[in-house]
Formats: sequence, C-alpha cells, structure tokens
Amino acid sequence: MKYKVVYFGSSEYGIATIEAILQDGRYELVGVVSQNDKPVGRKQIVTPTPVSAWALEHGVELLRPTSWKKDLEALEKLKGLKADVGVLSYYGKILPQNVLDVFPDGIINIHPSMLPKYRGATPGPGVILNGEKKSGVSIMKLVQEMDAGPVLTQEEFDVSETEIPESYYKKGFEIGNRILIEVLPKYLSGELKPWEQDNSQASYSGPLTRDNGKIDWNNSAIEIERMIRAYTPWPGTWTEVWVDNDGKIHFEKEMAERLDLPFENRDWDGVHRKRLKILSAVMEKDKLVLDQVQVEGDKPLSFGKLL
Repeated sequence: MKYKVVYFGSSEYGIATIEAILQDGRYELVGVVSQNDKPVGRKQIVTPTPVSAWALEHGVELLRPTSWKKDLEALEKLKGLKADVGVLSYYGKILPQNVLDVFPDGIINIHPSMLPKYRGATPGPGVILNGEKKSGVSIMKLVQEMDAGPVLTQEEFDVSETEIPESYYKKGFEIGNRILIEVLPKYLSGELKPWEQDNSQASYSGPLTRDNGKIDWNNSAIEIERMIRAYTPWPGTWTEVWVDNDGKIHFEKEMAERLDLPFENRDWDGVHRKRLKILSAVMEKDKLVLDQVQVEGDKPLSFGKLL
C-alpha cells in the first residue's frame, strides 16, 4: 500500500522535496499546495511560485487558496484528495486547524534549524547573524503554534564563516529531504513516537523588512560583516551617505571611524542624501573591508571606486 501525500511549499527548495517523495516507491503524490502567483522583479510580472510551476508542468493537482478560512471550495478539494499525510517545507503561510485536521497523520514539516532554536520564517539569517558554528534540520509535526510541534528527528550540520542564506538553506534542505524520507515510514507505521519541544529554550527569527538592513556602525566589525551575509539578498544591508554636486561621496562619522575613511565635519544642507547598499564585505585581520556596493540609482561597483 502506498501512502497518499500532499505537498505544501512555495520556494525552489521545495522541488527537491517533491522529487525525494516521488523517488520513494512508498508514496503517491496526489496534490500540491502553494501560494498564489505574485508580481516579480522590476517589471512586476505576475509569476507562479517555483512549486506551482512544477505542478503545472507535471499535471499534478494544484491548489492556491488565498485564504483557507474563506476558500471553502479549496478546502473541499483538499479533503477530496484523501491524503494520509501532508509534507511542508517553505510554504510561507500559517495553516489553520481545519487544514491540519484534513490529514489523518497530520502535516510533517522540514524546518532548517535545531528546534526549539530559531523558530519562525527566517532561521537562516538568524543563525548567521548570531555567529552560530552549528545548526541543523528538524523534522516536526505541525501544530497551530508556529514551529512548536513535536519533533520526529533532527540532524546537525556545520555553519561556515562565509555562510549566506542561499548556501545555508541549500545545505539544510538537502539534509532535510534525506532524513524526511528515512523517518517518515517509521512515523506513519507507529514505530517512531515524536518528542515534545522544550518551549523554555525557544528562540524566534521572524519576518524581515528593509529597515532591518540599516547598519548601525557602532556595532562591532564582525557583527556588521555577519549582518551583510545574513541579509543577502533580502532585505540587503544599507547605510546613508551624502553626494555633493560634483558626485563625490561623503560618509557619516560612525561609518568613517569604523572603516578608517576620511570624514568632513560640515553643514550638509543642499547636498543629496542617498542609500548605499553594501552587497558584500570581508574581514581582514579583525577589520571590516567593504567589497561590492551600490549607490542608490547607480550600478554595483567596488567600494574602492567610490573613494
């Protein structure tokens, strides 16, 4: 007997999860759930998520409800798939109880952190920002409270000193897909009993906004370098500079002191204030060295060309 599975996901990382399920002969993928199509890029072209695009290409039943509480038709379609279990990774929405209740064996989530640490939407940036040397992946059963459900298994991995979210999640979901397929049969057969998380040890890494990326130059060099990596590419890190009428860049005092840059203490009225995006940086002998930057409205360039 094959277990019927519905997959929930939106990111490109989910494609490998779907393929891992399909390659295992014990499961039948009966449906896919993803977020609605959204405007993408500068031209804001309405585009399906990578998971939606995969489902459409492969002729798999695809549900994209705006709201599970309001879209009763989508809920009935989900029930009609008669799946045994749901599998979720990087879906991007909190599922209400009426969706969790559809599946006799619940919905199993691949979460790229060692729960209960770094619950929430952005564990990768959180791990990098805090300079963790180790992190991991947890396979857990969804409950209404975010990332608080019982854990089926976990596996640890190293976090490099040059880690960015893309490499962190790639590593995490590769491991997560493997251990999901290893542990899911034991869970579905009743051989494995999930264990409860210690909520007193929980930490959170929530959604990010552009304001999160503003650099405080009073922070240490290593804290700023981690921030630049953690917020690549979103929300990005940035600071404000002044651009005079000749196009010359001038820096605020704290930034100048942190990076050993020239500082001119003067009245800046009438001079343009712009954002300077910090695209990449490195640490050299405990000092922060900016690499690629981008002045608001201009193309990326090396920081040395601004000086």
